[in-house]
Amino acid sequence: MSRLSSKFNYLIVVVTALLLASCASVDLMNQKLAQSTAPQASSISDMTYTPLKTGVEQSILFGEQTPTFQFPHGKGYYAAYELTETGQPRLVKVKTYLSASYLPSASILVPNLLVLDKDKQQIGKIENYRIETDSNFFTGMTYYADLPLQANAAYLVVYAAPTHSENIYVYSENGTQYALPLAPAGKLNITAGQLQPLDTDFSKVTITDSYQAHDAEKSDFFYVESIDGKSIKNSLQRSVELNRGKGFRLDPYIIDRQVPANKQVKLTLAAKTQYGAPIQELFGKVYQVKGEITFTPEKDKKYRVVGELGEGSSSVWLEDEATHQVIDKKIQGIGK
Repeated sequence: MSRLSSKFNYLIVVVTALLLASCASVDLMNQKLAQSTAPQASSISDMTYTPLKTGVEQSILFGEQTPTFQFPHGKGYYAAYELTETGQPRLVKVKTYLSASYLPSASILVPNLLVLDKDKQQIGKIENYRIETDSNFFTGMTYYADLPLQANAAYLVVYAAPTHSENIYVYSENGTQYALPLAPAGKLNITAGQLQPLDTDFSKVTITDSYQAHDAEKSDFFYVESIDGKSIKNSLQRSVELNRGKGFRLDPYIIDRQVPANKQVKLTLAAKTQYGAPIQELFGKVYQVKGEITFTPEKDKKYRVVGELGEGSSSVWLEDEATHQVIDKKIQGIGK
């Protein structure tokens, strides 16, 4: 067997072991859940409800001492809350975290919510929603969502989702992608937002960046740089971060973001040629252009940032993803 073949086989063994370690961690959580002797509620109305005050973040830890309930998918830990203010719609924020800092062994608890009225009758179920990410020095990677509650919501039951409509990923510093298995236990936080007017529309639309690759070392990026004057994450920054240590290679990582529907918004759109290594910019051509547009996103539509970068002129614009209609205007510039 050749040395190269031996290294390849070793890599397969290591990757397989890491994947199994992650699965084993979740399997162990499920085993402890199945063996849990903590109190089990006989019905939703039988649960003990803790007051959830507006604007006060509550921490939840699902584990062996947590009460359980027989949900349609099976036995699960739960936390039950009574909203202290009702009668108007609002957002409720949920935050969750990785189970381990070692990414190949990490899993994540994704909360589902049963929404109940004042009589503790189910009036909604929140699941399969979009999950955003954030990170800081103190908490590390955080996964969160702002979820709308109807005006007659009075109680919430929080439990771990057995499935989720989209895979949830985390990336290492060198851009390696890991799919996170769903965990039945772990830590999360929940906060009830301020009550909003009865006619509040919480609908959002998605705006996606794009890129055009020239080769494995060079791409043109078209992205949103800021929203209403506030800088946001964009695909150029993300790609630069996740390509550190790869030499001249540049693998694009495209992201999107959501903005409220039917509400005017100001976007700073930008486009730039990016190389895998900074030194390449000294010898290659770099084109870029930036400017602002203002528009009102329409409900149920999707938008994409696109453009053209070249010697004679460069431009970037926002378009309707379905019709390719230019939104507001094209932002144009000249040369490098």
